[in-house]
Amino acid sequence: RLRSQINRISTIEANILYNKSRKNISAFSVLDNNISTWKSKIEIAINPGSKLRTFIKVIGARQNDKSGSNTNVNFYSVNPGIERAFLGSGRLTADAKWLRVNSNKGSYLPFDFADGNQPGNNYTWNLSVNYRTTQNLITVLRYSGSRKARYNKTFNNLRAEFQILF
Repeated sequence: RLRSQINRISTIEANILYNKSRKNISAFSVLDNNISTWKSKIEIAINPGSKLRTFIKVIGARQNDKSGSNTNVNFYSVNPGIERAFLGSGRLTADAKWLRVNSNKGSYLPFDFADGNQPGNNYTWNLSVNYRTTQNLITVLRYSGSRKARYNKTFNNLRAEFQILF
């Protein structure tokens, strides 16, 4: 993991990860996997002031199943976002993510691959507002949406939270 400050307001961070996992999915070991993952991530963040932060994350990964299935998966994503403080006690966060998954196994992958996404283009987006209404009350409003490659429709989720601090 490397992190460097480019100038007074910009930073860049790079990660490279290798992980090997072995799981028995069924009790009879009929479906087991031995997945090796190489993942790299670059994040560039720009903080022009104490109230604003913008970022972009680029991720690329390759996964191989060394057991009987010989599944190979490549995926990469781009994730831009922004965070903004407002009115002293509030924060607005917005981001979007595009994830492309390619596989040698057609249109279906076990959940352990590609962070649970299926082959094709996958999209997610989020918007949240946090505001400390009083010293003991925080109001949170969150909207998230997604469009997955496997389904031909958009999923939306809206949540409101009130956190009371004692």
